[in-house]
Amino acid sequence: IVNSETGALEDIQVTNHQYLAGNPEEFYLAYTSLLNVWAKWDLSVSDLNLYSYLCAHYANGTAFNISEYVKKDVANISGRSPSSFNNSPRALLAKGLIVKVANKTYKINPRYIFKGSSANRNKALFEILQVNKDA
Repeated sequence: IVNSETGALEDIQVTNHQYLAGNPEEFYLAYTSLLNVWAKWDLSVSDLNLYSYLCAHYANGTAFNISEYVKKDVANISGRSPSSFNNSPRALLAKGLIVKVANKTYKINPRYIFKGSSANRNKALFEILQVNKDA
């Protein structure tokens, strides 16, 4: 930031964040929708709802499985039926937004979103690339 009185550059550390969309879930839905438009992936609304939910809960590199509980939780938030998310994991895998790390276990691809430091993101990206060469 430039000091308006002296013209000097000042290093200011941000200690709090505010989601412009209102809450983290709305932010991630807006983010993933824009990502879908920019990348021209043509994901369905269900795919975007599931991906935004996964980003809000697992963007820190935590492994997850897309269980019936997760589908019901996303359905509750989005107003859709749990079965509307049955094909979404396959679509998210095909676009590289999530990567398979074990049987029925996935991680968010840190290329597109990661919650944490740059060093931790780079480490997570390296680990994902070791497991899945197509990520």
